[in-house]
Amino acid sequence: MTRLPDGQLQVFPIEYNARISSVEYLAICSQCYMQSAIRAPGPDGELNYSRSPDVFYKRYRSRPYAEFPLNARYRDGRFRKTGFIVESFLRSSYFRKGGATCVSCHDHHHDDAGSNLTSMLFRSEPHRMCTQCHAEFNNAANLQQHTRHPVNSEGSEWGLLSYARIMMSQARTHRIDDIPSARMSEQFGPQQSPSACVLCHSDKSMAWLDQQLEAR
Repeated sequence: MTRLPDGQLQVFPIEYNARISSVEYLAICSQCYMQSAIRAPGPDGELNYSRSPDVFYKRYRSRPYAEFPLNARYRDGRFRKTGFIVESFLRSSYFRKGGATCVSCHDHHHDDAGSNLTSMLFRSEPHRMCTQCHAEFNNAANLQQHTRHPVNSEGSEWGLLSYARIMMSQARTHRIDDIPSARMSEQFGPQQSPSACVLCHSDKSMAWLDQQLEAR
């Protein structure tokens, strides 16, 4: 984007190319959405946009996490503040090993952006964010076995969408493979190591959670 003479921001469309890697995909999105990025405006005040025909996008350095307040993370090491969505996703095996990117689930430049505030590709069918890769969960028996909840129930959706609302402002963590850990919650306490399961099953103990996870 660049700042116009009247002070308004002009956003340049991102042209995605199937030939670029998942690392490059995420680097493009990270220019705006990475909390720890160090950004510097260009000579004409432009941000996150290269005027050079030889450069597809600009690369920025990142600040060390130690420079951020301690409350940016839980004591178990996971990010707590909503702004660290990209940093959380970078830790996910779906990105590191599976090649998933932001545009696997989001379209920030869609025509319905005004009514689709989370920019979801599958806003009416959120389970498709998982089944587009995990087709085996289109089978009801496999889905129920995986989520340990009846098909089409709220618990089934939570069990499939394994990135729970543990960040500030009820935002979902984007560490997509964040499997609940009873041991971490016992060590640091539920406030400093929240578990996706006990967000709903608040009456259950850590021993119950550990037993349920071991049975999966």
